[in-house]
Amino acid sequence: MNMNSLSIVISTYNSPKYLELVLNGIINQHDQNFECIIADDGSGEETENLVKKFSKKRKFIHAWHEDKGFRLAAIRNRAIAIASGASIAFIDGDCIPAPEYS
Repeated sequence: MNMNSLSIVISTYNSPKYLELVLNGIINQHDQNFECIIADDGSGEETENLVKKFSKKRKFIHAWHEDKGFRLAAIRNRAIAIASGASIAFIDGDCIPAPEYS
C-alpha cells in the first residue's frame, strides 16, 4: 500500500500542449507526498511520450483506454481503482495547479 494520503487524477484527451503545463505544475508542487495518475481517455502516442518524459522526473501512473468516444467517467473510474491515496483530487488536463495545490 502506498503511504501517500492523496491521489491526484489528471484527466486528458489529445491535449499534450496543455498536459505539459499541468505536469510541470505537478513537478513544481511544494509538497510531493502524493501519487499522480494520468486518466487518459484514448489519446495518441504524443501524450504517451509526454507522460514517459515526465516520468523521468517523478512517478506518474498512466491509466489509458482505447478511444471510443468521450468516456471521461470510465477512465476516471479506472484511475480511482488504481489510486492508493486516502483522498482523491481531480484536475482537468488544462488546469495548471498552483505550487501549493497538494
